[in-house]
Amino acid sequence: MKTLTLKIDDRISDQFTWLLEHFSPNKVQILEQSEYIDDDTDIRGIPGIKNSILEARNESE
Repeated sequence: MKTLTLKIDDRISDQFTWLLEHFSPNKVQILEQSEYIDDDTDIRGIPGIKNSILEARNESE
Protein backbone atom coordinates (compact mmCIF):
# COMPACT_ATOMS: atom_id res chain seq x y z
CA MET A 1 0.00 0.00 0.00
CA LYS A 2 1.03 3.61 -0.54
CA THR A 3 0.58 6.37 2.02
CA LEU A 4 -0.50 9.83 0.87
CA THR A 5 -0.68 13.06 2.81
CA LEU A 6 -3.35 15.43 1.55
CA LYS A 7 -4.42 18.96 2.43
CA ILE A 8 -8.19 19.10 1.96
CA ASP A 9 -10.19 22.31 2.01
CA ASP A 10 -12.46 22.49 5.06
CA ARG A 11 -15.44 23.09 2.76
CA ILE A 12 -15.16 19.59 1.23
CA SER A 13 -13.52 17.67 4.06
CA ASP A 14 -16.71 15.93 5.18
CA GLN A 15 -17.63 14.89 1.64
CA PHE A 16 -14.12 13.65 0.92
CA THR A 17 -14.06 11.60 4.12
CA TRP A 18 -17.51 10.21 3.26
CA LEU A 19 -16.19 9.12 -0.14
CA LEU A 20 -13.13 7.40 1.34
CA GLU A 21 -15.28 5.54 3.87
CA HIS A 22 -17.11 3.85 0.98
CA PHE A 23 -14.00 1.93 -0.04
CA SER A 24 -13.27 -1.46 1.47
CA PRO A 25 -11.00 -1.16 4.56
CA ASN A 26 -8.46 -3.44 2.90
CA LYS A 27 -8.28 -1.00 -0.05
CA VAL A 28 -8.29 2.41 1.71
CA GLN A 29 -7.61 3.15 5.36
CA ILE A 30 -7.81 6.54 7.03
CA LEU A 31 -4.75 6.50 9.28
CA GLU A 32 -4.97 9.98 10.76
CA GLN A 33 -7.03 13.14 10.54
CA SER A 34 -5.58 16.39 11.81
CA GLU A 35 -5.45 20.09 11.15
CA TYR A 36 -2.66 21.18 8.80
CA ILE A 37 0.25 22.88 10.51
CA ASP A 38 3.09 24.22 8.38
CA ASP A 39 6.53 22.79 9.17
CA ASP A 40 7.85 26.01 10.74
CA THR A 41 4.93 26.24 13.18
CA ASP A 42 5.19 22.53 13.94
CA ILE A 43 8.92 22.72 14.71
CA ARG A 44 8.49 25.83 16.88
CA GLY A 45 5.93 23.88 18.92
CA ILE A 46 8.60 21.44 20.15
CA PRO A 47 9.47 22.30 23.78
CA GLY A 48 12.93 23.85 24.08
CA ILE A 49 13.51 24.12 20.32
CA LYS A 50 13.61 27.94 20.33
CA ASN A 51 16.42 28.00 22.90
CA SER A 52 18.24 25.25 21.03
CA ILE A 53 18.12 27.24 17.78
CA LEU A 54 19.31 30.41 19.52
CA GLU A 55 22.21 28.52 21.15
CA ALA A 56 23.19 27.00 17.80
CA ARG A 57 23.21 30.43 16.18
CA ASN A 58 25.63 31.70 18.83
CA GLU A 59 28.09 28.82 18.41
CA SER A 60 31.27 29.52 16.50
CA GLU A 61 31.75 27.74 13.21
